[in-house]
Amino acid sequence: MVKRSRIIAFFLIILLFAGLMGGTTNSILKHINLGLDLQGGFEVLYKVEPAKKGQKITKDVMTNTVEALDRRVNALGVNEPTITIEGKDKIRVQLAGVKDQKEARDILATTANISFRDVNDNKLMDGTDLVEGKAKQSYTQNGQPNVVLQVKDRKKFHDVTQKIVN
Repeated sequence: MVKRSRIIAFFLIILLFAGLMGGTTNSILKHINLGLDLQGGFEVLYKVEPAKKGQKITKDVMTNTVEALDRRVNALGVNEPTITIEGKDKIRVQLAGVKDQKEARDILATTANISFRDVNDNKLMDGTDLVEGKAKQSYTQNGQPNVVLQVKDRKKFHDVTQKIVN
């Protein structure tokens, strides 16, 4: 009789644990982020080349390019993207769960170019006049967004801005 009640208690405990596991497994599985191999998506390897003749691909250029790609990937809303530097001039981008690969490729492949132009659309300065890696977005004391730049030639920047203002 005692043996029978122990066996029944054992099976009740097993059933209780099985019920708890079954009830929580589904919610746990919903919160697991699947990787590229399980969820789908795509992977691309970019070769970084100088935008203008004479520019060199340095470690800082590669780091700045990875940061720019990361900001673009964040606009896609991808969970846990992987962006890694390979060698001296290659960047591998892995995006899991991307539904529209063409849109993702288009966003990643856009080249950021800055230029200062007059009212007639004549280019007065471009990105080569800026110190590499020294352009960033910030905010004023009133919370207004602005762009902070470091130029190579202050006099040229002064002359260009005076020409645009006048």
